[in-house]
Amino acid sequence: MKKTLISLFLFGLIVTFFPLSAKSGVDFGISFDENGVKDFHVAISKHYNVPEKEILVVQKKRIPDEELPVLFFLAKHLDVSNSVILKLRLSGKSWVDICHYYTLSPDIFFVELKKNPGPPYGKAYGHFKNKPRKNWREISLSNDDIINFVNLKFISDHYGYDPDFVAEMRGKGRGFVEINQTVKQKKNDKSKQAKAEYKKSKKSSKSKSKKK
Repeated sequence: MKKTLISLFLFGLIVTFFPLSAKSGVDFGISFDENGVKDFHVAISKHYNVPEKEILVVQKKRIPDEELPVLFFLAKHLDVSNSVILKLRLSGKSWVDICHYYTLSPDIFFVELKKNPGPPYGKAYGHFKNKPRKNWREISLSNDDIINFVNLKFISDHYGYDPDFVAEMRGKGRGFVEINQTVKQKKNDKSKQAKAEYKKSKKSSKSKSKKK
């Protein structure tokens, strides 16, 4: 009985100080794999030309990993310093508020897909497809929509990877840190395979020339 009470007390402390994140359109329960987070930061650093140290500084301001690409994407698009966007975010403004502040049109987030995606892209993607481009400014995106589209654009552009597959992985509930790791691994495997096939064909051609 005493052990049970102690266990319940310890469990209560864990829940109090390390609350579980609620499920939403954006998965903030990012993988605790340090290598995965590190790879995600390295990809952001290379894609947006930002020093890794600056990424860590922003992260320490309690900006979730999956929101980091949004901050650097907006700063690059607006040609303002990253600190300007960070300051606005830390002041309590949502990504939607910041876009309104700069009168940005939702079309900057659009990514063309070969097929209509399901959640979490389906509803917003439907707005883009059902309205003429000249009316895209009227589209209302949520914070989650912006985070999902920016990460889709970031990962598919950075690795030259089919955005449909990224959207499909996201639809299965996978976080972008994990998706980044998966896409990176697939690209590395494809590169290794291509090099191996090249060496094999080169070796084969040398062997044929010797026989002649």
